[in-house]
Amino acid sequence: GYMPVKEYRPVKAMIDERIVKVSCGDLHTGFLTDQGNAYITGDNSLCQLGIGHQGVLYVSRPILMTQFSGSSTIKDLCCAHLGSYSFAINTRNEVYIWGYY
Repeated sequence: GYMPVKEYRPVKAMIDERIVKVSCGDLHTGFLTDQGNAYITGDNSLCQLGIGHQGVLYVSRPILMTQFSGSSTIKDLCCAHLGSYSFAINTRNEVYIWGYY
């Protein structure tokens, strides 16, 4: 099960960037920064974090989605709340989808 949150604090991995969008799925959350970086955290049991399985079923702190680093800037990100998948679109209007859909 899940443990209740007892304390709120800034996420150090993202403290130097301004969050411009937060998108929540059923059990995962994505963040888009003003620099076009995408971070993601939460349940990965159906690969909805976009990091493959790699034996990682849950990520407790937001991680940078490095597969978008160096490519065109991400301009929007959406974590589906009625499923276990996510979408992103970059400035070249290329759409990416990952997870179980």
